Amino acid sequence: MPPSWLERCLDLIRAAPVSVLVADAAWGAPYLFEALQEREELAIWLELNPEDATDDIAQGNALSSAVTRALGSQLFGHGLAYGYGLSVLRDNLELFTPLRFIVSGADYAQALVSELAGLAGAGARVSLSFQDLPETFLIPDGASVLQPQELQLQLEEAQALGENRLSDTELSNLHTLTKGAFEPFLIELNKRLNLPTQLRPGAVQAILPPSEAHTVPSAVMLQVYLRRGQHLDALELAARELLERVPALLAEGGEAFISRGLYGRLWKLLDGLPTNLKQEEAVLFWRLRAAARTGHLEHVRADVERHLARREAPDLRALHASKLGTPEVRLAEAKRAYEAKKTFYTLQHYGVHLLFHDPAAAFGIYGELLELTQRAEHLKHPERSVVAQAGQGLAAALLGRYRESSYRFEEALRAFDASGSGDWQLRASVLSNWAFSRILIGETVGLNELL
Repeated sequence: MPPSWLERCLDLIRAAPVSVLVADAAWGAPYLFEALQEREELAIWLELNPEDATDDIAQGNALSSAVTRALGSQLFGHGLAYGYGLSVLRDNLELFTPLRFIVSGADYAQALVSELAGLAGAGARVSLSFQDLPETFLIPDGASVLQPQELQLQLEEAQALGENRLSDTELSNLHTLTKGAFEPFLIELNKRLNLPTQLRPGAVQAILPPSEAHTVPSAVMLQVYLRRGQHLDALELAARELLERVPALLAEGGEAFISRGLYGRLWKLLDGLPTNLKQEEAVLFWRLRAAARTGHLEHVRADVERHLARREAPDLRALHASKLGTPEVRLAEAKRAYEAKKTFYTLQHYGVHLLFHDPAAAFGIYGELLELTQRAEHLKHPERSVVAQAGQGLAAALLGRYRESSYRFEEALRAFDASGSGDWQLRASVLSNWAFSRILIGETVGLNELL
């Protein structure tokens, strides 16, 4: 009996350290990758999409998530370009081999997949799936290349899939009608057998093949995203199709964008909203946060100042305080926001502006902030206590209490690692300040290895 389609194609993939599949997913790449993930000791599967194409940080997020899924624990987090994650993997590759890297949507990250292919060797294998091979991508020497002609179901393989269920004539006709493409053949076979459509495997979750996908109402899809905690996807869907839901979704959705370092995507999403929606307070707050990170402050400043002239808006006022002229004006505005309402943002920004004016008072404000982060509504954002403890570390350093500063930063670092947060930019900031405080007190033994 000839080998099955699955076994034959897996043998082709395993024939070289690097395998390159150039075909629409309907020819079967997701099904092969699922089998690799199930059969091999460790497989790290990344899925990339067109929005990732020019965003090194989004690609870094995809790599972080893939590694976390494969290892069951976070090795590195979000918010940093993919080069950081690759360097961690490269430096520790021997710990994880035998290992296979799998990339779906390799079209959208040529530099990343080229570097991944460079990791292939004795203990590491790399499988890349392209819809269309970019002209600028160089296939590595000795790579196994699979195109539709290699992935095509042979007639005997198609007949084996439907053996004892349909006649050879029916199976031959199905094979001809679907041109030997694995997924369409499987869909049609299941229809003839009155079986449900098999889901297309994915790195995160299986989906209905696009040809079979039913239209799900946007409101229903939004609830699915929210139930799964996919706040970034929920906000993007609302910004496209459910505009009235955007302001309420920004508290979680905006935070998801910021913590992953996707400032440009957030700015573009919010800047594309209708004019009346862009003037709502919640939207103004997140527009200002995104603008400050992307160099678009002048596009939002007038809207924010017009709103603040009419309303107190403590959170927005506190954030805007950092964008005003003199340190005295900034401090006065931050204090006004703090006195109007004690929230995470008003405490945070008041503490920031007090640091160089009155570090002892700032230390106390960050203490209030730390207490606030222990309340129930803040516990789902464990990184907030990290911000508070790091603020106390900065204040202690300005007061000349360097040993206490080192202790505060170390506690902040521990809190971050215990939180499971993926905001690796925050971690990098805390780590660098902790290292500096240790240098100030002469405790440098082992510091270089950690860094």
